[in-house]
Amino acid sequence: MDDRSNVFYSSEGNPEVWETKPDGYFTEEEWKAAHPEPPIQEELNAARRAGIISRLAVIDQESIRPLRALAKGTTMDYDREKLVALESEAVKLREELEAL
Repeated sequence: MDDRSNVFYSSEGNPEVWETKPDGYFTEEEWKAAHPEPPIQEELNAARRAGIISRLAVIDQESIRPLRALAKGTTMDYDREKLVALESEAVKLREELEAL
């Protein structure tokens, strides 16, 4: 019969039954704390969505100055290049967001 209170984990993560905890071994709680489960795909997707939304907000902010120049008719090549680069990045991000 396997008494869970006597199960200890080796440094490789192998569960072993011992009467007392050997040096270098971990309780189940200690092992889980040191080796958390990897995130599931849904969590990874949620984190990526949050990152994309955050970057899209920054792109909007970075677009303000060149758009203001465009509206005033004082646009320079730099402004056009910046807007094209930002919109290109935003399009890719929106596509990725939609695919998630």
